[in-house]
Amino acid sequence: MSKVKIVIFSMLALLVLGGILLVLLITAPTDIETPPEVINHSSTIPLMGRDLDEIETVEITNQMSSYTIQKNRTKTDEYYIESFGDSVKTNQAEFSKNLGYLALLPANELVEENADLDKYGLKTPLASINVYFDDDSYTLKIGLQTGNLSYISINDEKSVYVIDGFKVAPLLSDELSYVERNVFQHSGEAFSRLEVVGTYDEPIVITPGDRGGYLMSEPVRAMLHPDNSVDYINSLFNLTADSVAFVSNSAGKTLDKETADYIVSARLEDESELVLFIGEKTDEGYYATSNTAPGVMFIVNEHNLPWVTSTIEDIIMGVALMPYIFDLSEFSVEADERVISITVVGDELNEEFLYNDEVVLPPERAKELYRFMISAQAESVYTKATQGARLARFTYRYEDTTQPDDIVEFFRADDRGLIISINGKPSFRCRETYLDGLIQSMNDFLTSS
Repeated sequence: MSKVKIVIFSMLALLVLGGILLVLLITAPTDIETPPEVINHSSTIPLMGRDLDEIETVEITNQMSSYTIQKNRTKTDEYYIESFGDSVKTNQAEFSKNLGYLALLPANELVEENADLDKYGLKTPLASINVYFDDDSYTLKIGLQTGNLSYISINDEKSVYVIDGFKVAPLLSDELSYVERNVFQHSGEAFSRLEVVGTYDEPIVITPGDRGGYLMSEPVRAMLHPDNSVDYINSLFNLTADSVAFVSNSAGKTLDKETADYIVSARLEDESELVLFIGEKTDEGYYATSNTAPGVMFIVNEHNLPWVTSTIEDIIMGVALMPYIFDLSEFSVEADERVISITVVGDELNEEFLYNDEVVLPPERAKELYRFMISAQAESVYTKATQGARLARFTYRYEDTTQPDDIVEFFRADDRGLIISINGKPSFRCRETYLDGLIQSMNDFLTSS
């Protein structure tokens, strides 16, 4: 046989062997198990395909709690926690969202049929939920997470699906997550009286002022600062808790007038009342409950409780008393054994003042003295009995004869300061230099007049 034929036969043999080897490689079985690939498609698979209003009852068991959600028979578009009863206000938006997912059950992907449930955390699930419709029911099991998805299975089936984690995450929480955390939702109606008990020995009482703003009448009388008092006035009406500590159907296990450390109450113009009871402080905030949700114990951050953290000095204008000059018929000042009495004859448009009922004063001269009278800086609250001598006295008589006179007196304090008493009630401290300025202001008035 020639050398050429030998080469040709050798090449053919190699080609045949290569073809056989390629066939064997392609058809060879493998023992390596590849984990199922989870693809998060934008479209979903509605495993149930039901509507929210078809759900009658949901029983939830998870690592935190076991509870039942029931449809309200009198308000069929609402749900409530069975152990709370329908008297506890719950967040219906949360029910609608979470139960809506249970009705539809929109899975993202079928991961595996006839699966080993233990591999996906579904043999001992994080949560088991029984969902009852009016004509059917099913059981949902929630297993491990994979990225932003959660493994789920239904009933006793071995098919494993994935679903967006945020759609089932609320089902891993306890029943307190459904309690409405808006302690009060005020409609915007004005209040006629705000009272705070617990900050001082006497209650703090605040009412709307006749000319706008707000007036503190107890334990001292002063106008509230329009900026510094905003939270003090408004926080109650839109107060939101950080969390709910517990819900008790026993009134003896909650705060009340006898057990609260602070009580904040607002009387509305329709004579209804909002009352907040504040208890002990925890690491998370203060325990609190309200007359509109007496069985719910909230936890509220101290930053949302200005009645606990603020002092009177924080919220008042810082002056003892400042009536509007044209609300007066007369004002007088007594100091340094002298008396200046000024009668207010005119109004804002026709300013006219009389000194000692006969001398017509330049308006600016009368108002200059008046401005100094109402400029006494109330630097701190002082409610103890006065001991020192009286050094000055202001009298404000009103045009409205039904309104009693206001009398402001200044007494010597032990530390060379002054005690300001309003209508016989010690209220504030101020610096002794105010008295020096007052006497100088009286001298200027008498000299110029």
